[in-house]
Amino acid sequence: MDMPLVLNPECVDMDIEGDDKYSIIKNIIEKMSNACEFNHKLTRDIIKDMISRERLMSTGMQCGIALPHCSSEKIETPHIFAGICKKGIDFGSTDGTNAQIIVALVMPKTKISQHVKTMASIARLLNEEKIRNEILQAKTPQEIVEIFNKINIKD
Repeated sequence: MDMPLVLNPECVDMDIEGDDKYSIIKNIIEKMSNACEFNHKLTRDIIKDMISRERLMSTGMQCGIALPHCSSEKIETPHIFAGICKKGIDFGSTDGTNAQIIVALVMPKTKISQHVKTMASIARLLNEEKIRNEILQAKTPQEIVEIFNKINIKD
């Protein structure tokens, strides 16, 4: 069974800013929190969890992509956020490029299999140069949502 990945336009930032990958992660989770109506404690916990995960192993990929992610016992549904960092930020990618497309994923701890499949589906989509260019050239959050609507996670 295929499961669509749901990206809300309020969880897209066309010009995410930060001085380093940790401030980018903090900004992304705070914006995700506002859109998803997380309480203050949950927001702090997710920021802490995602930064801890990032410190274990960088989530920078090739071709200007970063996929920071974590799991939480405190949520029941997956949450995704897409940000464009026009200046690029060092996420420790394998090819040395700065990340411009940053997709953050927060998954329920109880859905490890779905977490892995979702990450793989996002990576597979972003591996396509045409898709990366469409994202970087998008003018509105809705255009990015439509690109991500192409993702189906195999269950």
